[in-house]
Amino acid sequence: MSVFLDLFLTGLASARPAVTGLGEGLFYYATDTGVFSRIVSGAWVTYFTVGGAASGTWSIVGSWTFSSTVSQVTFTGLAGAAELLLTGSNVTKDQSRAFLAQVSTDNGSTWLNSVTDYRQLSSAGVETGVQNLDITATNTTAARSFALSLDAIAIAAQAVAFSPLIGQTTLINNAAAITALRVLLNGAGNLAGGSMTLRAR
Repeated sequence: MSVFLDLFLTGLASARPAVTGLGEGLFYYATDTGVFSRIVSGAWVTYFTVGGAASGTWSIVGSWTFSSTVSQVTFTGLAGAAELLLTGSNVTKDQSRAFLAQVSTDNGSTWLNSVTDYRQLSSAGVETGVQNLDITATNTTAARSFALSLDAIAIAAQAVAFSPLIGQTTLINNAAAITALRVLLNGAGNLAGGSMTLRAR
């Protein structure tokens, strides 16, 4: 079993430890089944699933390949999806910036962008309000690749986003199903190269 920050444990499903001595909110990812569990009120609860044959087949629902500079990339028409997986390959910017994402519950007419919409979880399980989902942390113009997963997006509840590159989990306070996603920068500038793919199931 390995420890990821102080909030995540990973290992085989059969190796998930007893909750005794572990903190509230701790996640465990079973590498053989693709199931996330979380300690809630002193017990393991299946929180969401990433991968695994039981959770359905991924389909590509959107893509972007650079042809001219744009300030953001928007993916709409996501109604009915339960999970999203965004990947970026060698994406560059014309100014030194990091990548962010925001979601919409009205197919991109408006975007969740206030500190009450997104709650980042620290390694100690402390929530902090932010205005977006962080994808990368470093400001640069150099090519960067990334991933961002979102789960429980099909219901009016608290969806969960995870950026593995920076180990950031964010809770999304969505009052309706998430139907659009956009990628933008943490300041002025444009996307100037690379590609992105959005998968859903």
